[in-house]
Amino acid sequence: MANTVRFLMTNIVNNVILPPLQYGDANSDDSEVEQQTELMYEDNTIWRAVHDADKIAIDRLIDANPDLINERGAVGDCPIHLIFLSGTDIHLEIARDLILRFPTMVTQTYNKSKYYGENILHIAIANRNPTMVEWLLSNDRLEPYRQQLLTARATGSFFKIGEVSYYGEVPLGFACCTDQWNIVEILLKYGADMDV
Repeated sequence: MANTVRFLMTNIVNNVILPPLQYGDANSDDSEVEQQTELMYEDNTIWRAVHDADKIAIDRLIDANPDLINERGAVGDCPIHLIFLSGTDIHLEIARDLILRFPTMVTQTYNKSKYYGENILHIAIANRNPTMVEWLLSNDRLEPYRQQLLTARATGSFFKIGEVSYYGEVPLGFACCTDQWNIVEILLKYGADMDV
C-alpha cells in the first residue's frame, strides 16, 4: 500500500504539478514572462513589494539600496514599469513619489527583445490613463526628460509591424492607434512631433 501511494504521489508531482512550473527554452519570451511572474512572488524583493503596492517595503528596500530602481526583471523591465502596469491608484501614488525622488527613472525603457523600448508613457497610454499622461508631461521636475518620453520607440517583437499590437512605436502613435484623442491632444500640447 505504501509503495502504491508513493508511486501515485510521485506521478502526480512529476506529471501534474511540476510541468507547469518548469521553463521551456530559457531564451523564449514565454519563459521570461514566467520568470518575471516568479520574481513577483519572492519575499523581500523590490518586485514583491511593487506587486503588493507595499510602499513601506519599497521605501525600506530603496533606502537601503537606491540602485534597486534600476534593477531589471526577466523581461527587461524596471520596477517603475511594473508599477505602471499594475495601474491601481495606490501603485500610481507610489509611482509619483518614486519619480519625484528619482526623476531620471522616467527615461527607463524595457531592454529585452519582447517589449524593447517601451517606457512608462507608453504604458500610461495603453492603460488609458490621461491623468497620468498629463502628470508625466506637465511636471516641472520632469521637463528635462519630456522629449525622451515623447520620442521613445517601442520596437520589441510584441510591437512588430503587421501585428495586432503594433501601435506606431512612439507614444503619439500608441494614442492614435488606440483611438484616445484626448491623450493625443495632451501629447501634442507638450510637443509630440506628428512627423516622428
